[in-house]
Amino acid sequence: MIFQESGRKERRIGKPAPVLNYNLFRYRRAVLSLHGKVSAYAVSDRFFQEYELALCEYFEWRDIILGDDDFSEDLFQGEGEISRFLAWYSLYFITDEHKKTFPELFAALRRRKLSQLEREILDSYAHNPLGFYEVKKVVPGRGMYLRELFGGETRFVHDPPASRAVFTWDILFTGIVGARGLFFLSDFGMIVIPPRLKAIVEGGICSIYRTQRKNSKEIRQLLRYKSAEVFAFVQNVIEDYESFHVKNSEGDPLLFSTLHCKIEDPAAFLETVKKTSIFIQDHIEYSATGDLARADYIWVKRDRKKDLSWESATQGIIFVEGDRLRAKCNSRFRAEKLKAILAGVFGKTLSYECTVFEDQQFAPAEPQAPIFDEELLECGELRDVLKEILAKHYDKWTDERLPAIGNISPREAVKSPLGRLRVNDLLKELENRNERAVRRGSKTAGVMAFPVQRIREKLNLRD
Repeated sequence: MIFQESGRKERRIGKPAPVLNYNLFRYRRAVLSLHGKVSAYAVSDRFFQEYELALCEYFEWRDIILGDDDFSEDLFQGEGEISRFLAWYSLYFITDEHKKTFPELFAALRRRKLSQLEREILDSYAHNPLGFYEVKKVVPGRGMYLRELFGGETRFVHDPPASRAVFTWDILFTGIVGARGLFFLSDFGMIVIPPRLKAIVEGGICSIYRTQRKNSKEIRQLLRYKSAEVFAFVQNVIEDYESFHVKNSEGDPLLFSTLHCKIEDPAAFLETVKKTSIFIQDHIEYSATGDLARADYIWVKRDRKKDLSWESATQGIIFVEGDRLRAKCNSRFRAEKLKAILAGVFGKTLSYECTVFEDQQFAPAEPQAPIFDEELLECGELRDVLKEILAKHYDKWTDERLPAIGNISPREAVKSPLGRLRVNDLLKELENRNERAVRRGSKTAGVMAFPVQRIREKLNLRD
């Protein structure tokens, strides 16, 4: 469920308005200068008790209870966490005595000595709490269009370094500061959340909101007054995601894979498969002429027990349609193993073509040997063959059951509002993956790219 503020209209995305580099530099310099002044004001002796309260609040949501002698830098995990804590404390922490942030207190104290630009920047901190933003579009070297996840408003944020580090549909937990109609990321920086965690973030924030509804009339208000709790929630989600490795029943990293082969001799293939004990026929159909039309086989693993009985375990599923064979399994190891088994059992009856990874997100972080030599893509004929195979594979995607959306096909899922949302989020994740491959310079980016726009049109979906 997504909460949206009423009365807000989402801007149409186009090219960002041209801005003189001098203005961008001047405004950004003003933001940095003010942050330095506000930080010095926040850590002054006057606010020592507020600083202690902020430490307690920060660590309380991380299940760390502080004692009287625990106020030291040793509690933080490196200088990066210290810097981010200080940025949160000086810009977004609500003081216990005044119930305001330090930018608000600093603006009230120095109101007459501040320029109009400085007052506008300080006021923007109060109106823009730490929040969640979805990257709608990236303009490399300039900035990105960010849409408030719980508000709907879209802004172009000027930040060249960030535009090189984020990708379309990433979720950012960050703060935005405005000056003269221009927007920048605050000195809190940004925490990048993968698109696949969007539903977890939305569900978690909505759960916090429901428990705080009496004190917060809207989610933006919750983000302002419960920033420490939300900050801790985001870090926990990221840590759980980075440390959690999904594995199959044999302990192999989960990586959905599909092997594509051509059956050179259908009759010989049928004769051979009948003699094997590791491929169990599940379904078979013949054409009107008596030729093989379709057949499904279950690839099983047989383990001999001490009592000499056999136990079967499903390793994958094989689909045969005419002279085409598709074999699905859920790990890189099984894909390589099945490739070797098919070659050994069927020999020249079967010609291997390629393996497609359908979920690269679970691939190991360290470089792996590619399933096929990327240098082969320089051959135009082989490149065209691979494109044709992938086109057929992707054409069937809308009608195949996908665990990511509830083990139903995308075509069935889009018939319900929740299903449409799930399919849309999955397509955003795939588009994000395409962009990462292109900007990483992968040779397979153009060939292996998932046809997101074509699938959207096929399912009548909007982004």
